[in-house]
Amino acid sequence: MVIVDRQLCVTRFTPLAVRVFALLEADIGHPLLGVPTTVPIPGLQEALAAVVAGEPRRSLEAANGEVSYLVQIMPYLERDGSRRGAILTLTEVSELVAPRRAAQASLEAFKRLTDALPEAVWKRDATMVKLLYASGRFQALTGWTPAELCETCARLDDAIDPADRERVRAGRDVQQPGWCLRYGLTTRDGRSIRVEEQATVLREESGCVVVGTLRAIGEPKDQPERERGGGT
Repeated sequence: MVIVDRQLCVTRFTPLAVRVFALLEADIGHPLLGVPTTVPIPGLQEALAAVVAGEPRRSLEAANGEVSYLVQIMPYLERDGSRRGAILTLTEVSELVAPRRAAQASLEAFKRLTDALPEAVWKRDATMVKLLYASGRFQALTGWTPAELCETCARLDDAIDPADRERVRAGRDVQQPGWCLRYGLTTRDGRSIRVEEQATVLREESGCVVVGTLRAIGEPKDQPERERGGGT
């Protein structure tokens, strides 16, 4: 714990604070922001100033390659409730942060892989109503960004040619191993294209999800549709 006054000068600190701040007794009365740290704390000055000015709390993360801390900043109050400064507490959370970072690294690697594919890659929930993931290729194919489609999945389903919608709805049967459907799609800029949707239903302990691809095809609309059960 480190306590600072309204000018962000150190008034008190606990011994364990030196794990992050290279504090000495001589630093009392001097600005905390001038004290070297063992890990970078982005946004510290802004957060301290905001709490001293009236915000109830700010939280930051301080980390390097070896250790992570949760930094919480709360007001330091006088007996009459006025703000005397701020209290900064540091809690080591390395064991909690490591799995999150590993998951983020895995997701980034997956995104790089799917964005490099010629097909647009997607993932939906078992209802086929919620889009859980869309690769970057969707923007080139449909005109909508992945974020726009994940925010409102109906954009993609509403773009299906009305003449094909009932067939597509029936073909998206999550009770089957998967499907392959071809249908018309209207892009964001009004172009009509033909696409092929391939999907695989993945069953897990917590339920099931559907993953698949969408790609443009060059076949004329009156060519017979090719549909089959079972994804790739």
